[in-house]
Amino acid sequence: MTVAICDDEKTWLEYASRVLDDYGRRAAVSIDIVPFSSGKALLSYGEKPIDAVFIDIEMEDENGIEIVSQLNEQWPDCQVAYCTDYLHYAMDVYETRHSYFIVKSHFQERIDTIMSRLITINNMKKQEVFYHVIKTGMTRFAVNDILYFERKTRMTTLTTVNGACNIREKITEVIRTLPEGEFTRSHASFVVNLAHIVRKNGSVYELDSGASVPISRSFSKVTREDYLRWCSARLEDRK
Repeated sequence: MTVAICDDEKTWLEYASRVLDDYGRRAAVSIDIVPFSSGKALLSYGEKPIDAVFIDIEMEDENGIEIVSQLNEQWPDCQVAYCTDYLHYAMDVYETRHSYFIVKSHFQERIDTIMSRLITINNMKKQEVFYHVIKTGMTRFAVNDILYFERKTRMTTLTTVNGACNIREKITEVIRTLPEGEFTRSHASFVVNLAHIVRKNGSVYELDSGASVPISRSFSKVTREDYLRWCSARLEDRK
């Protein structure tokens, strides 16, 4: 697993590298650590793909959130963990796709939980599910590419980052195939991938694709709990 650390403070780069290296030894996980002293250097990196990046928000002449916005476009599969001393950024980071928000002073004590989650997500990206596509037959889909499912007129439409298709499976059948805790049923006719939700806006979820998925009154409580649970698993510390 290739992990980047992006921070303009040399002491933090060295400290975070030691913590990650120690985690790798204890967990018997091979981690290739790549340090960057600026967002510009990170974005210009052209070697093997980076699986995850720990990035500061306030850097000299740079804003980490703006860097991650570009990173999301450049490396959509790269996971992001914000590391900062400033809690007031906790909500701002939701303008970008990220997996964690962590206060620097708790980095070491939280590293096992964070890395375990990042590794799980990384493995999930390789996970695939199979559905019976109408007029095509059984087809496999990467779980991470799925945006949402919509059931209408005896047919389910599966929308992914690559487009949409119609499948025979009902919503209840679809739910049984999906990884626990990664999707939520927001409506009798909709199931959405929590990883692609940018924000909840009234009675809809806005997705990173620009699409919107409705939230019905009957499912509002359950989907809210699912969403908050998913978010809190990535927002480790606000204390």
